[in-house]
Order: sequence, then C-alpha cells, then structure tokens
Amino acid sequence: MGNNETKKIKFQIVNIKLQTSKTGKDKLKAYENLIKELKNKRIHSSVAENIHVIIYSCYERKTPISNVKYLYGVIGKGIYFENDVVRKINIEKSEGENAYSDKNSIWEPKLGEYIFIPDIHRFVYINTSGISINDVYRFLKESLSVVADRDDIVEVEIVKDPKITDEILSAYQVHMLNYSVSYTNDDPVASHDKLLDERLKNIFAGKFSAKIEADHHGYLNTEDELTGGGVRLSEQNGQINEAIITQEKGGQKVRLSNAEKPRFFTVEASEENFRERIISKITRNTRE
Repeated sequence: MGNNETKKIKFQIVNIKLQTSKTGKDKLKAYENLIKELKNKRIHSSVAENIHVIIYSCYERKTPISNVKYLYGVIGKGIYFENDVVRKINIEKSEGENAYSDKNSIWEPKLGEYIFIPDIHRFVYINTSGISINDVYRFLKESLSVVADRDDIVEVEIVKDPKITDEILSAYQVHMLNYSVSYTNDDPVASHDKLLDERLKNIFAGKFSAKIEADHHGYLNTEDELTGGGVRLSEQNGQINEAIITQEKGGQKVRLSNAEKPRFFTVEASEENFRERIISKITRNTRE
C-alpha cells in the first residue's frame, strides 16, 4: 500500500510477565533484554514436529509524540530438523536413505512482524498467514526461560476475548468456575481483580488455580475477588478453563472457556504510522 493509504491491521497480544526482585529501570531493562537476547542468541524452539519459530531481527525505536520505547522486527516459522540424521527418499533410486540435517537452517519460513513494548510488557503479533498466536505463545513460553536471569521467572499469557468474561459475569447464575491466573506486573485493575492480585503477591504465589462449585444455594456470588476477580484477571493474566452458567432464568446450563479464545485487535493505519497506532491503542487499553 502507499505511504498514506490506510488499511485495517489485525493483531493479537501476549502478556509477558517477569516475577523478579528487580524494580524500576532494572526491571524495564530486564524486559528489553528478554527480546533482544532471543535475537542475539538465535534462540529457536519447536511449536510442532520439525517446525520451529525464531525471532531474527530486532530494532529499537520510540514513538514520535508520546516517546514510548518499543522493539520491533520479524518473527518466522519454518521447517527445522532436530535430529542430526534424517530420512529422505531418493527419487532417482526410488529408495530411502539417510542424510545429515543442516542445523543452521530453518527452511521455507513464513514471516510475520512483532512489536514489544517493555513499559507494559506486551508482545504484539501482527497477524499474517502461516503463524498463529498459539505458535507465538509456545515459542515465547519455551524460549524466554532460556534467556531470563537465573533468579527470574517468566509467565506468558495470551490476552483473551473479553466477551467470554462479560458473558460469565452477566449470567443469571454461575454454578461453577475453574480458572488459573498469575499475578500482574502492577497493571491497573478494577476492585475485585485488584484484591485477588494483591493477595497473590502478598503470599508470593506465582500461579493460582481454583475450582469453585456452588453449595446448596446452587449458584456462586460473583461479587468477590475469588469469583469475579478471578474471572476478570484471567483476561490478560490466565484463563478460564471452564465455567458453568445459566444465561437466563429457566435456561439450560452452558459451559464456557476462554482457553481457545484469544482477543483480536484492529487499527486503521498507514504504512508510516501503523506501529505508533498499535502502541497507542494497546497502551490506552492496558491502562484504562
């Protein structure tokens, strides 16, 4: 597209969270280093059999008006043979034979673009054919622990579709909740999720899983940090494994999960400003 021509750009987000004793500028630098080291150390990992993902470019920039620092570059997925010796078919001879694999090559890569904003620790994947957000998630979950400092723990969560959360919390009755969450890195959160987030931090709980079933009342009170707070926190910091709800009085029970429901974001932008538009939308969405 031309420089001034606009188009709709679709993207998804992974929340990368460091559980660390670092604070302030040291913590911010640690976030930057996670992505830079993936590129510098040429880290790649498997997302399917003989399929690997790698970050192979990383550039640094700041937005022109708000002065937000971000990293961006190319992420690729392609064929990689993990075994030293692989089997192949020799067409001319019509027989199978062994061959040595090339450990320095990822073949037939599909390419996409990413943006990482250290200040809010969000990794943006701009959707292109051939690489899914689940591929990106598996790569980050596997690879970030390799480059993180020894005493730090990295948690990785796909940002989920809020429609599932809204459907659960607006239901006539919620009968069962099964979710898992990890605490935020001081993201702004609302009342009930804030209470749960603080409780996790106070007891040094890196992860928390809960299965809550209704008692003789037959339904749960969702105006509590363990119920409503957990559901809200799961949007960007975990997942709803299962919820059983009744959507309306007299209705049938329905099972819901946001585990396979990533959130899709869109912006209208040109080639010149699409990164700044994406960053502006994410920053605003995260801090509201």
